[in-house]
Formats: sequence, C-alpha cells, structure tokens
Amino acid sequence: MKMATKEKSKSKQIGSEIKLILSRNQRWLSDKICMREPLLSEKINGRKDWTQDELDAINKVLNTSFKL
Repeated sequence: MKMATKEKSKSKQIGSEIKLILSRNQRWLSDKICMREPLLSEKINGRKDWTQDELDAINKVLNTSFKL
C-alpha cells in the first residue's frame, strides 16, 4: 500500500514540474506526444499515473529528463 502512495506522490510531483516548464498550452503538448488532452490533464494534475514511455515522449518534446 505504501508503494502505491509513493507512486502517486511521484506522479503528482512530475505533473507539477511539467506545469512549471510548459511554456505552451496543454493542447500543444498533447498534440506533440499524441495523447488526448483530457488524459494529459489528469496526469499533470496527479489523478492518473505516468508511464515511462509517456515521460520519454515529453522528455523528447520539452528537452527534459523525467524518470519514474
């Protein structure tokens, strides 16, 4: 149970960091990474967990290095 909470916390932290560095809107990012905008919003706001593949796509677009 602690692991799930830790993963949720990490996921929310990543979402917060993406918000800070995202200089364009979510629609732009969702288009760039081929993800529906509502799903991207849920992930950015910590309601859904990221996969490493999704973070890799974001890393490529935003020149970041997010890891789970």
